[in-house]
Amino acid sequence: MRFWKEVALQFLVRASWIEELSERLAGVESDRQAVMRDTLSQLVGILMQNAHMGPGVVERMVEKEAVLVNHEINDNRRSAAELICRLQRRERFWEEAALQFPVHFMRGIRDILPWLTWHSVE
Repeated sequence: MRFWKEVALQFLVRASWIEELSERLAGVESDRQAVMRDTLSQLVGILMQNAHMGPGVVERMVEKEAVLVNHEINDNRRSAAELICRLQRRERFWEEAALQFPVHFMRGIRDILPWLTWHSVE
């Protein structure tokens, strides 16, 4: 039984790793979003100073880029969420399988003992 307790503890450790990965991905994506926001703000300022176009044209151009960046950020978040979901589902599957294994193992022992006894008597 001690073995199965160790197995159960390993599932908790692995679940914490998945949670840590999720937090790191969210943090990295937030940092990336902040960098992109600052970069676009600087770009607007530079273009406004140097552009031969009107401010409305420059703002629309930068807004178009901002929409593309937001779309990419949302795609990255969706991909990260799908990855975490798959990892958690897989862990749940293996945890349930590991919890069922001792039951099946003991049934197998119970079923084979009469055969072993009969075989040793013969």
